[in-house]
Amino acid sequence: QVILADEPTGALDTKNSVFIMEELKKLAKDHLVIVVSHNLELIKQYEDIRLTIHNGTIEQINCQIQKEAAFPIIKKHVHQSFLMTFIKVHFKKHIVRNLIVGGATCFSLLCLLLSLGYLNGAKSSIQKYKSESLQYNYATIAKKTIIEIPNSPIRISKLTRPEIKDISFLINEIKSVVITNNYQNVFPTTPTFIFANKEIRDVEFSPVYNFKIYERLLTQGKMPNDDFNTAVVNQEFLDHFHWHINDVLNQELTLSHVSTIRTKTMDSGVATDIVIFHQRIKIIGVVREFGYLNSPRIYYSYLGLENVLANYLLTNYSKAMGSNLTVVDAINFAKNDEANSSYSFNLFIEDLNEVDNLFRIKEKHDQLNDFDITSNSYVVTSSYQSMAEIIGTSLIVFLFIIIFATVFILIITSFANYTQNKKESAVLSILGASQKSIFHIYNLENIIVALTGAVLSFLLSVPFKNLANYYFATMFHLNDVVEIPFLSFWPILILIAIFVLIFLSTFIPFVIYKNDYIVEELKDE
Repeated sequence: QVILADEPTGALDTKNSVFIMEELKKLAKDHLVIVVSHNLELIKQYEDIRLTIHNGTIEQINCQIQKEAAFPIIKKHVHQSFLMTFIKVHFKKHIVRNLIVGGATCFSLLCLLLSLGYLNGAKSSIQKYKSESLQYNYATIAKKTIIEIPNSPIRISKLTRPEIKDISFLINEIKSVVITNNYQNVFPTTPTFIFANKEIRDVEFSPVYNFKIYERLLTQGKMPNDDFNTAVVNQEFLDHFHWHINDVLNQELTLSHVSTIRTKTMDSGVATDIVIFHQRIKIIGVVREFGYLNSPRIYYSYLGLENVLANYLLTNYSKAMGSNLTVVDAINFAKNDEANSSYSFNLFIEDLNEVDNLFRIKEKHDQLNDFDITSNSYVVTSSYQSMAEIIGTSLIVFLFIIIFATVFILIITSFANYTQNKKESAVLSILGASQKSIFHIYNLENIIVALTGAVLSFLLSVPFKNLANYYFATMFHLNDVVEIPFLSFWPILILIAIFVLIFLSTFIPFVIYKNDYIVEELKDE
């Protein structure tokens, strides 16, 4: 197959030299003919490729033939075992690199799946758990008046209790709304009480109009009736004081609070009465609520408190007015801008499905700046949604970085696999391997590694999702924040995108180098 001729025309005349060169040229059609000669003029007439050597160094290479015909490829059928042999060898040779590439791909796609799970779960979790609070259907409403100060940029917002006719729009849009007096001026939100021989402050007492609609949140005990002798606490109350449920359930707290009510009399005077609360309240149940931004709370019956106040006689006020008057009477008769009115009404929504209507009304009147609707549930929901949106936006940027980094790693690895073995590729081409076979040898390795990483990321996504949800539940009392939608369109789209990216990233170097000619590949070596 190869003819080596060392100075074949060195001792011949011109005629015989031409004859010998003509014969060698004919043989060159089916053989590789390598001629060494000092007769440059003669060689130029027959050469296909000329290497000029001086002092043992190649100084110049001249090619006179069409490059695609320089080395005719022998078309042979290459058995698959031949390809698999090379692939196995390369797997062993590049074991460290393959572990890095597979690990990077797995990590990147795992982050992608968990991020998509968060974007999906964060929205659904707030919709699912926002109603799991005994304050969900409770709000207060006050009329807002903006007072302009002359020659000053300062504006003062004045809150007063609205007239019922002014808030008739609530009754029209929320059929189950109950509008009641606000007794915070008499019974504040955070009164001091004694429990387990310990004086406790800064625990919120919150009213509930109807405990029955929250039966599902009860974890231990039972819900109170419409009296002021029983109450329930939330799980945060136990956690805050490090109490076990048996330390709290069926135990009594002693509530002591003193407040002053000043009422105007018919003779334009002021009657002052002292309202003394000394109440023993038994904790008969524990509820578990949506824990985001939640705090220790004790929930009592609003109707029970109102019944106590309706029977609490104001001695001085009654004497001044000439009839028996109670705390409830004093609040009903108070002017809307007096402290006894608490400057607001309570709102209780019996149908939990209508609470979203209250949120929409609040947003509307916040813009109109005419009414102040205060809802702790709305604050929690809005805060959680804002946090989820901020994290979601950050995750989208992070996802683009991850995808770019993964594709870049695959391209660089595939590029390295191909360029580091160009000599081997050239030899395989001469031996009859097709471009497709060479592509399989050098890039199927990367594709298998990347797809293995992708499959592994899907398998690991379930335990990592559970781990992430455990973290959110432990640290922020949020459940099911990460929900990967395996049965939806997204995972299928991700798998298709992964396969396309892997194929393209491994195919790019092959496309760049497939038109390089063997002679030029070998020159680099």
